[in-house]
Amino acid sequence: MGPDSFGVNLEGVGQNADCHFINCFFDALFVETDTSGCVRIRDCFDVHIRNSFLRVNNAHKRSTTPNAEPPKVLGAAVDVAGTNTNVVIEGRSLECPRESDRLLNVGPNSNCHFKHSSTDSIMLWGFDETNRGRFHSLDIPSFNLFPATLQDLLSE
Repeated sequence: MGPDSFGVNLEGVGQNADCHFINCFFDALFVETDTSGCVRIRDCFDVHIRNSFLRVNNAHKRSTTPNAEPPKVLGAAVDVAGTNTNVVIEGRSLECPRESDRLLNVGPNSNCHFKHSSTDSIMLWGFDETNRGRFHSLDIPSFNLFPATLQDLLSE
């Protein structure tokens, strides 16, 4: 998995990929751009990633300033986009030892179903609200909004 590519590119033309990655280990340790990482899925549905571990890092990048934070990782463990692209991620871990905003990157007009899995960051993007990528998960609990504000807590 190179610094400017994905280890696995699954690309269709709106068709049923019927593709299952089970018990896999993907390691992309030298990512340099936002177009790099472990798995890239485009324009296909019925893609499943189960019981797998996907890790990205830019370990070869060092900060030029002493004692500074290491640079943010730009690549994605899983990058999903395309009209009606539908991916199911189950029992899986997306890992990055450094800061990353997009370990799971869900692009326009696509769906990602996330079950019994973990990730530090998710980016949903699109051109507007109507085509933004969709993230579905019943595993992540809803936020408790009561009391509604910090001020409510302090006043008790």
